[in-house]
Amino acid sequence: MMRQSNFELLRILCMLGILTGHVLLELYQDQIHSTDFSVVNQIRVFMLNACSVGMNCLVMISGFWSIHLSKVKILTYVGQCWWYAVWGMLLFGGSCLTMIFPITESGLWFVVAYLALMLICPLLNAGLASMPGKTLRKVVIGLFVCDVYMGYMHQCLETSADGYNLFHLVCMYCLGHLIAREDWKLERSGLWCVGCFVMMTALHAIKMVWFPISVIYSLHHNAPIMIVASLLVFMWAKGLKIQSRFINWIAASVFSVYLIHCNTAISPHFMGMLVTVKDYSGSPILTMLALSFVILGFFVGCILVDKVRISIFTWIASQLSKKAMTL
Repeated sequence: MMRQSNFELLRILCMLGILTGHVLLELYQDQIHSTDFSVVNQIRVFMLNACSVGMNCLVMISGFWSIHLSKVKILTYVGQCWWYAVWGMLLFGGSCLTMIFPITESGLWFVVAYLALMLICPLLNAGLASMPGKTLRKVVIGLFVCDVYMGYMHQCLETSADGYNLFHLVCMYCLGHLIAREDWKLERSGLWCVGCFVMMTALHAIKMVWFPISVIYSLHHNAPIMIVASLLVFMWAKGLKIQSRFINWIAASVFSVYLIHCNTAISPHFMGMLVTVKDYSGSPILTMLALSFVILGFFVGCILVDKVRISIFTWIASQLSKKAMTL
């Protein structure tokens, strides 16, 4: 069955947003987290807010369709992480530990937490499927009370203080499952998304002069406003009616963008190149255009590189299958 391209498009936009968000924080962190209320800086803040929902939406997609655990999925996931860890070390140096332990020594919280989510999904799926609708809603509300109210708002380390962990991914996964079960719909979701990002930009400005507002707004994945924004973006994508083999083809390789640009050996070189582009671009408009060109070029390059990896892995799998048949 062909994947639905509306969610595959969301997957692409999420990963492009994650890449862009990391670049904005690397190059403009001091300006963004300051009382610089210029138009240019507010555009950066708006973009960063829009980019920050990426991780939440990716996990909601997994929850919407459910992760069906298999040996092939585990081997593919670990193999992809191992492949880029090896090439990062060979080309740019780094610790051999990342090659031996490509998950736990990657330095990437999402890589570790998502594998953990995959491993517990049989339990999650069975539990969620067995619950009546009313019970499921109570469970999801309870999870977010622990994640957002206790974890984020009161910083209880026993739950989820910042959202960079397995517990938060479980919350977003269950929310995605609930949306699929009850077939939620939202009219004019695109306008709601834009309005939410504008409000987040205003809250960011308020936070720079009155920090207590951070109880509802920050860039943490489990901040209340971030959960709402992620839900609105997801509902926008759910309402799209598109089907494209090309979109699906691109989406199949977007995880490579994360693995490559966040690789501890590759990231310093990539970000260093962007700093050089920023320093030599001149005006803010030229800088924005130059950085956009580099980010899109890098994104496309990662997709093409991963298509080579897929071809190699497919060939290896076919050879192993042939040998297994002759034994």
